[in-house]
Amino acid sequence: MWTSLFLLDLARDDRIIGWGEVCYDLLSNNPFFKGKPYADRVKTNDEFRKKGYDIRRLVVMNALASVFFDRPLYSSDQFLRLYKTDDPNVRPHELSWRRLVQAGLAEVLPISKTKNRYAFVKYPGVSTTRILLDELKRRKTGE
Repeated sequence: MWTSLFLLDLARDDRIIGWGEVCYDLLSNNPFFKGKPYADRVKTNDEFRKKGYDIRRLVVMNALASVFFDRPLYSSDQFLRLYKTDDPNVRPHELSWRRLVQAGLAEVLPISKTKNRYAFVKYPGVSTTRILLDELKRRKTGE
């Protein structure tokens, strides 16, 4: 039995920027999922790519996981096998998670020699989160 929270990201003119789903398996004994809400089906529409919306959405999804489940958000296994980029070893969502790690908001959880899982730190500082979101806003607007 699992529950999920669906996030729809809209532009001011109501165009869909993207979406994401926070999934939480309430009864799983699988250590990959047990007690770990995770980001699933995170997608940004092509016209909005490379503007930081994916990262912003993950930050909001982490806030939802914290409020509803009292747990930080984890990456799913989706990007471990889907959404290839030009580099077969890197997935787009993994790049977003790596950026969150660089900002001090997430941590790397190795699952094998070649694959990592990621999770937000339990209580990221408000100032750290604000700095990252301000940087994304400047990037989006070109300021």
